[in-house]
Amino acid sequence: MAKHTEGPWSVEVVDGAQAENGEQLLAVCASAPGQERAILVTCNLWQRRDNPESLANARLIAAAPDLLAACQAMLEANYMPDSTMAIAVTARAAIAKATT
Repeated sequence: MAKHTEGPWSVEVVDGAQAENGEQLLAVCASAPGQERAILVTCNLWQRRDNPESLANARLIAAAPDLLAACQAMLEANYMPDSTMAIAVTARAAIAKATT
């Protein structure tokens, strides 16, 4: 499987762009050092520009590379005691979902 786009990823309002229904768009963008900004995904801002659910969804998407790296680092460091094996299983499943 291909590696994801290098980050950091951020959430930005796409000025001058609208969805088919005329609503404002949010974009999750990647801006790797020395490269032009790339729009990875857009999210509609339903009803109004400050829609909390749309903003939360976009922020979660933008945090995905950092969350993946944190899960991988935690497992590689064998950071979890035996009492948290269920968390390790969940972390491994999330890593697999993101990478396969």
